[in-house]
Amino acid sequence: MGSIVAEIADKISANAEADEIRGGTGADGGGILTLSTSELTVVDGDILGRIDFQAPLETGADALLVGASIYAEADDTFAADNNSTELVFATGASEAAAEKMRITSDGKVGIGTATPVTDLTVEGPITIKEQAAADADTAGYGQIWVDDAVKSPLMYTNDAGDDIGITTGSTLNAASLGGVLPSGVTGGSGLTALGTVASGNLSNTAIVYPTGHVIFSAFTSFNGQTQGATSNSPIYSTSTITVPAIPAGASLLAIFSGGFGESSAGYGNDWGFDINGTAYAQLITATQTYKTAKTMQQLVVFGSSATNVVIKIISTRTGDSYQEWRLGGAAPATLSVFVSK
Repeated sequence: MGSIVAEIADKISANAEADEIRGGTGADGGGILTLSTSELTVVDGDILGRIDFQAPLETGADALLVGASIYAEADDTFAADNNSTELVFATGASEAAAEKMRITSDGKVGIGTATPVTDLTVEGPITIKEQAAADADTAGYGQIWVDDAVKSPLMYTNDAGDDIGITTGSTLNAASLGGVLPSGVTGGSGLTALGTVASGNLSNTAIVYPTGHVIFSAFTSFNGQTQGATSNSPIYSTSTITVPAIPAGASLLAIFSGGFGESSAGYGNDWGFDINGTAYAQLITATQTYKTAKTMQQLVVFGSSATNVVIKIISTRTGDSYQEWRLGGAAPATLSVFVSK
């Protein structure tokens, strides 16, 4: 490193412990230490100036190495319209100091990386000390912090002071996520997500779901379920599916597939769905025995949100005094329900 320029030599006061560079007075009167290069053509990677920290009177190979450095590094070829420069911080443990942090010419900070892509880019884990509550709110800013509760839940606080739990215990906080978890993640109210299909407790009807995504799915099977009635009143399946919550504008698709019909031929029951108390009957008329495998489906669009929507199979036969039917058995049957938004 070159010597300090002669213009400030008379402002250096030396003693046994430190050097001081003292400037003048006024707003711009602070002392200035200028580190410069004699290079006539500065290109990317050239060092303009450097401060090294070292213990040259120590003994041992590593002890004599530079322990830390701060240097300015050109980030492009200098020109009349360009002096792009980055500031690098280097430290060492048992080797010469190596880069650990960098501030780019456009103000990005990289820790563990020389090429930050955002205002702060960290390569490696980040440790956050837990605390009892978020700091004071600042308009236009949010906070990410760790609560000092059991298992240190990760929190987000918006500028209105609303604390939103991201994790709870050892899982994601399904309540804060509207009951929907990403693919392959289990946790929170017993919800498990499978691919883009989430099954389980969707309890938040206020969440805005992406268009065209399946937000709920479930199925139930009928293994030889037999029911009968001594009048022409509708018969409902005892196996049902309940959707905890459906947002406004969502579509529900019910599909029944498998063996169904009468326990004995001759009655000719009509089959359909009952969805939240509304009958969609006579979708199929079955005049065969229960061994016949068929499929029926019904699509319902919800204009407003609904909760605890129950879907079941309905059998009707007007004019007969007796009806009997079977689901599953020789040909296994399933009821599947999908909700998309």
